[in-house]
Amino acid sequence: MRQMEFGMTTIWRERPTPTPTMCPTPCLFYDYLKREGVLNFTKGIPTSLAMGSIQQWDKENAWPPMVHMVIEGFRTSGDIKLMKAAEQMATQWLIVNYKSYSKSYAMFEKYNASMFSEEFGAGGGGEYEVQKGFGWTNG
Repeated sequence: MRQMEFGMTTIWRERPTPTPTMCPTPCLFYDYLKREGVLNFTKGIPTSLAMGSIQQWDKENAWPPMVHMVIEGFRTSGDIKLMKAAEQMATQWLIVNYKSYSKSYAMFEKYNASMFSEEFGAGGGGEYEVQKGFGWTNG
């Protein structure tokens, strides 16, 4: 199977979409996330584990569409362990969004997934200010 990796999203060239729901081996994807420590993040799934980057798609940012893809991929996997992980991730993600909204009265395009901060709220980095009221978080 030929593949290209972009952060933690793997795109299979034989597939039309880069989602874990299309992944033929969801258990391997889960094991990868676990081995890399991604499942220890309780405020979302970081888009990458790149250290020291100021790019908006790198650590410590969690992007709602990617979090959704991983949760849905695990939820629909048919594997009990992954389905339970999806439920736990979804619950944690709802808490993050609720606490962030309660503090700022806004939904954001990306969220701070840092394990080293008690802060709940918008992520950072990139070429423009963090967007409030982004379509995929308000939708």
